[in-house]
Amino acid sequence: MNILMFFLTIFFSAVSVGAYIYLLTLMLEREQKLHFDEQTKTLFCDGKKVISVRDGSGNYRFIKYIFQHPDRAISVTELETHVFLAKV
Repeated sequence: MNILMFFLTIFFSAVSVGAYIYLLTLMLEREQKLHFDEQTKTLFCDGKKVISVRDGSGNYRFIKYIFQHPDRAISVTELETHVFLAKV
């Protein structure tokens, strides 16, 4: 009986880990489909329009700054300095 419980625990643990890895893979693929078209000032997710922003607006500066620095973390202080409190 103890060996059966041991193998069932191992099996369900492996299934859980596999499910988490699969979900993480799906989430990473979804993140790669976010796109900002600077010509039309429009943000797209999976090819669908999410928002259009005005040139020079706070939303436009925020989205543009995020897409200009995709490979690093951006602090709130940095956003305040370079985006929200920056002179336009």
